[in-house]
Amino acid sequence: MGFHNWDEATTEMSNALQMVSTFVPWPLPPIRLKVTGATTASISLSWYDQATNESGFVIERQDSPSGPFVEVARLSSQSSGGCRMGGSGGGGCGSGNGT
Repeated sequence: MGFHNWDEATTEMSNALQMVSTFVPWPLPPIRLKVTGATTASISLSWYDQATNESGFVIERQDSPSGPFVEVARLSSQSSGGCRMGGSGGGGCGSGNGT
């Protein structure tokens, strides 16, 4: 599949997403999850929300490989942005326009 310009690529991607949404009833997962900063006491994450039909996100952490997951934050639907967890500020999550 080759594209000649941005508008053509955007249209094709939009059409593809509509086709996937028709056949896949559950929300698509966030993509481009990455660590954007880390210290011994905190970590910052960013991601891009590609779904249009989710009710929100739950951010969890696991303190040890065999330990339980603990909820860190709940985000509204259509959240794209980042979370900072730990450190002296305590952390928190926000939303933006795709990271």
